Order: sequence, then C-alpha cells, then structure tokens
Amino acid sequence: MFVNLSGHAQTPAVANPLDAVPENMPFDVPYGAPITLERAQAVIAAAVAEAKRHNWKLNVAVVDSGANLVAAAATVK
Repeated sequence: MFVNLSGHAQTPAVANPLDAVPENMPFDVPYGAPITLERAQAVIAAAVAEAKRHNWKLNVAVVDSGANLVAAAATVK
C-alpha cells in the first residue's frame, strides 16, 4: 500500500529561547517589588483554602526574591 504524503510536510521545530545559554550571566534581572507579610499571608490563605477543598495535605511557604522565608503554613486533616 502506498501513501502519498507530499501535501503533508512537517513544520520544522521551533527553537525554545529558554534553551539558549547566555555568554554572560545577566545580573541585572529585575525581581519586582518585595512581598509584604500581609500579601504573603493572603497567598498562603488562598493556597490553604484550595488544599482544604481538595483534601490535600501540604506545606505552603512564601519566600522573597532572595529566598528568605516570609511566611509559612501547613495543612493537615
């Protein structure tokens, strides 16, 4: 059996820009505004509420751009 695929050419794969390795480390990457404790607690409250809806047991942590812990909570049944 012969199948004609002449009209069905494959499109070439597009390179992912995240696969590129920079020559120099870009140290001027903006991180945005620091997160406040109140905002971190609001994020945690939303995550805990979602976990309770799905009966998930998890730990939630919010860190700032320097990986410093801002707030944390655990959900248990």
